[in-house]
Amino acid sequence: MRRLTRPGGEPLLRPLGRDVREAVLLSLPRPMDADALRRLIEPALAAWNQPGLGLAVVERDRTAFAGGFGVRDRERGGPVDGDTVFGIASLAKPFTAATVALLVDDGRLGWDDRVRDHLPEFALYDPWVAEEARIRDLLSMRLGLLRAEHRHRLACADRADHLRRMRFHPPVHPFRAEFAYCSEGFIAAAEIVRRLFGQRWEDVVATRLLAPLGMTRSGTDHRAARALVNAATPHVVVDGRLQPVEWFYEDHISGPSGGIDRPPSSGPDGMLVQSWPLR
Repeated sequence: MRRLTRPGGEPLLRPLGRDVREAVLLSLPRPMDADALRRLIEPALAAWNQPGLGLAVVERDRTAFAGGFGVRDRERGGPVDGDTVFGIASLAKPFTAATVALLVDDGRLGWDDRVRDHLPEFALYDPWVAEEARIRDLLSMRLGLLRAEHRHRLACADRADHLRRMRFHPPVHPFRAEFAYCSEGFIAAAEIVRRLFGQRWEDVVATRLLAPLGMTRSGTDHRAARALVNAATPHVVVDGRLQPVEWFYEDHISGPSGGIDRPPSSGPDGMLVQSWPLR
């Protein structure tokens, strides 16, 4: 298997094994108070050159802490707190997988159904792969594709147009040969969700997941989130300096792969759904 590395040979991604999880668990202060967490987190923010973060700690089926550290915007300030809304980026992908799982649970879809059983027009660079691809392949990043943000996504009119253009995206390795991070399968899965539920992916997530979980301050509209006063500003490194930038995200295309906004305190059940198990 080809390994992705940084210059010099250092692995780009490191597996988080049991020893790492236990180390994180042992480093958390007891009791879980804000001052102790601040002493742990603020040096990390400085070391990683980050303006701020929102944090929720779930311990033994309860939210032990939900708060924030640092600032929302490095230039304009504004403290991060438990109600500060962040775009959670690819942590939206489990929500898309969950909407597919709802269909499986209802008996309307199978994990090993061919994608073309539900998206007859589904096409890839290799026609055989398009014919053989299964629902689980869309969600496990083994289509053989790499992410296409800078290839065609910005040019797409909608998700149907995105599906049409996937056939022009050449593979980087054979089908199911290895993992390759790619968001496109989740966008295709969301189109299946739309057709079988008869609702937009955004509406299915809101009514079938966010509302039952009590995640009332979470949503799938980045424009609405950016209009909030208490929302974190995106930052990128420009000319060697971390700077705030205007939020730009193609919600009409990429919502299912990264289009959910939420604060750390958005519903205790939501915390449990997305918690990183340390026990």
